[in-house]
Amino acid sequence: MNKYYFLWVIMLSSMILAAQKEQDLQEFQNQFVSLTSEKQESLYLHLSKTKFLPGEDLWFSSYLFNHATLTPINRDEKIHVQLVNKAGNVLESKTYLSSQGHTEGMLQLSDKKYRSGNYLLIAYTDSRENHFSQPIEILGSARDKGAAQELKYDLQLLPEGGHLISGILNTVGVKLINASGHGIDFQKGYLMNSTGDTLTSFASNRFGMAKFLIRPEKGNKYKVVIPADPEFYTAALPEIEETGIVLSSSYLKDQIILTTKTNQVTNQRIQDQDFYLGIEEAGELKLFEFHFPEEQLNVNIPVMKDSLSRGTHLATLFDAELNPISERIVFNGTETGGEIKLQITENTGDSLKVNISSQENSLSLLSISVLPKATKAYGNQKGIHYSAFIKPFVNGFVENPGYYFDPKINERERLYNLDLLFLTQGWSKYDWNQVLENQTPSTPQIGYSIEGRIQSDFDASNKLLLKSRDSGLFEVLEIEKNGDFEMDSLFVLKDSEISIGLLNKRNQVSKPVMFAKVLPRENSLAIEISEEEWEDTEAEFLAREAGDFRNFTRNSTQLDTLTINVKKKEKEEIDLDPFMRSSPMNSLRMVDDEMRSQFVFILDYIRFKGFTIISSPNGVLVCKRATGLKGCTPARIYLDGMELREDAGMLSNLMTENISAISINNSGIGLLQPSQGNGGGGVIRIQTRKDYEQADNNYNEETTYKLKAKNGFSISKEYYNSKYGSYTSKLFQNYGIIDWKSLIYLDNEEKLQNFKILNTATDKISFFVEGITGNGKLISQRIDIDL
Repeated sequence: MNKYYFLWVIMLSSMILAAQKEQDLQEFQNQFVSLTSEKQESLYLHLSKTKFLPGEDLWFSSYLFNHATLTPINRDEKIHVQLVNKAGNVLESKTYLSSQGHTEGMLQLSDKKYRSGNYLLIAYTDSRENHFSQPIEILGSARDKGAAQELKYDLQLLPEGGHLISGILNTVGVKLINASGHGIDFQKGYLMNSTGDTLTSFASNRFGMAKFLIRPEKGNKYKVVIPADPEFYTAALPEIEETGIVLSSSYLKDQIILTTKTNQVTNQRIQDQDFYLGIEEAGELKLFEFHFPEEQLNVNIPVMKDSLSRGTHLATLFDAELNPISERIVFNGTETGGEIKLQITENTGDSLKVNISSQENSLSLLSISVLPKATKAYGNQKGIHYSAFIKPFVNGFVENPGYYFDPKINERERLYNLDLLFLTQGWSKYDWNQVLENQTPSTPQIGYSIEGRIQSDFDASNKLLLKSRDSGLFEVLEIEKNGDFEMDSLFVLKDSEISIGLLNKRNQVSKPVMFAKVLPRENSLAIEISEEEWEDTEAEFLAREAGDFRNFTRNSTQLDTLTINVKKKEKEEIDLDPFMRSSPMNSLRMVDDEMRSQFVFILDYIRFKGFTIISSPNGVLVCKRATGLKGCTPARIYLDGMELREDAGMLSNLMTENISAISINNSGIGLLQPSQGNGGGGVIRIQTRKDYEQADNNYNEETTYKLKAKNGFSISKEYYNSKYGSYTSKLFQNYGIIDWKSLIYLDNEEKLQNFKILNTATDKISFFVEGITGNGKLISQRIDIDL
């Protein structure tokens, strides 16, 4: 009886332990998903170009996406964009609102503010994970050579998996770089032991990287020697460990083989111990449990390539307590598809009509820089593939990142060299202690806060009213007993004016004595910049040709006389509400004479767009047309940024001739104040003309305190062409820009779109296309067209 009872206790205990282990593993995987989502964000900025003539402007389009799933980040995020000089001073700082993974903007490179030379463009989100950097150059006409730099080289030896284990075959990466991080290629390198015997030799690739195999023995000393004229570069191998386990990788046609290696001493100590191989896949962590069989020093774990998504994956070896032991980065190729086709279909004299198409059955967000084919101005842009597949997984400077994704170069060669890059510069972007300790991830605030204090008398019934036509702000705040007030997650435009009034119980507004500020403050550099991010670029300097080349370009607001064959139309200047911008979900209509004659009242246009207008003694209701049994879902309507809550009666007599723009978001998704959620009945935004005044006597200069927002979001501007002295000159062909398109979108219903570019009579044109699709494909193409 006791015997059976004892066996039953053992079985029950084993079942409990197994269930507990499974629960612990599941919690570990869940915590990985929770904590690492921010670290899987990648930010990429596509620049119009990287080399600029004095006075030109820098245009960019930003993509925020998950590099594990290759899909856009749909939530709203702040994108901070800064321009930094060599001294680390922030010369320009702007913040943009990224919605559905995209935003666009520009920086004015005024020749009065920026001298010729090198600058660094920095972009990052509030989480400061995986920031983006791109060196740019402003060209000049005089060279300041400065002091000659002493040539310094660094020879690095990096064991695969991070450890050099005695008695087993180890792979060691080799990297020879100069002071700026550029690789120095070499024809021969030698591995030597302490007696001077050569054990093996090797050669580097074009980036100064190589690898070799070694079976080291504890107690012996080894070094690498690379001959160079007139000296030798030498480095000793890292300390050899008596025990340990390393993780290595190799590639077959359909498989990635992950091999765990150990020696005899370690094998005897780890018998019957659990080990786990974790592979990051589509934002989750796959765990494979295994043991080291007795007397077996290697365990091969084959992973079918078709079981992994395309792209880069971090493989980590864990012990029984889920402590990381060794890591290796593996690459499973880039996703095929996403090809864009362009065709110039019409020449209208001052412009060229371009058709753009794709066969993707998913939304594609694209940006395009249009340059002369002979351009030298696009420079070494890193491309969106770099931001997804390399940047999150390596430390330090990556020389010529576009090489690894260039289809003109042999694929086998590219993948071999990419693996060398991961071997020598790969790193873990995760803090596994955070995962083990089950720490709660922080949630950054989207938007800005306004806080302050009322210093004049007020009573408990008073509230505070905030309004800004520029920012589309209309909020009512509670006031603390001591006069303090605060409201966060607000959309505030930089340099906008915010009116603040004290509201009593009779809804009368009075001007309070108070102070207020918009937070957080900006203009400081919030991330660390390594010297390698400058890429040691030396600005190009142009010889003066006929006249002063600094007068060769002026932006369109400065010089009208250089326009060729273009009739300039007088246009109303409109500061468009940023929430009205055109997007995949948002349909923007600028009101013109045709629309004014077709629709006398703006409600006529809204009805034409598929909404039902219901008038009653209680007011006016605008809603989606009823379908089936769903009834009428009210739309959310904003007039000059102020929401018309419950009653849209103000629109009854609003004539279309007094409107400058209207946007309709039928889905109600996105482009609302972060604190306001979504609008299931659609969102309609109306902006009146500047010369149209609404009666608002309850909210004037005498009744409100005026707060100037020194920080806040910047709004995107419509691209305008720079004006050049000549479109046929070599200077324009090498460094000018023809056109820039910050956002073009294609979907499965509209796979063909068209757009116009300026006709500069350039007969050979290059289109640099970057973008992302909704089904997890990246787009990076150069398309050359000869006219």
